[in-house]
Amino acid sequence: MIIFLYGQDSYRSKQKLEEIILYYKESGKSGLNLIALDAKDITFSDFYDHFKTVSMFAEKKLVILKNVFTN
Repeated sequence: MIIFLYGQDSYRSKQKLEEIILYYKESGKSGLNLIALDAKDITFSDFYDHFKTVSMFAEKKLVILKNVFTN
């Protein structure tokens, strides 16, 4: 699932992101697959490497990519 949070109302976007993270932490057991990245600081290959890695746990990954539309 891909969720885009964007727009001029950054306060509500941050609130929704915090809700998503909280739900993920409550439903996940270890929380090791929570990854936050900034698109300004990484390349696409770095971003893609986070998807290729396989976790030892059978948890879903939550990858947060900030500042995607700045470039």
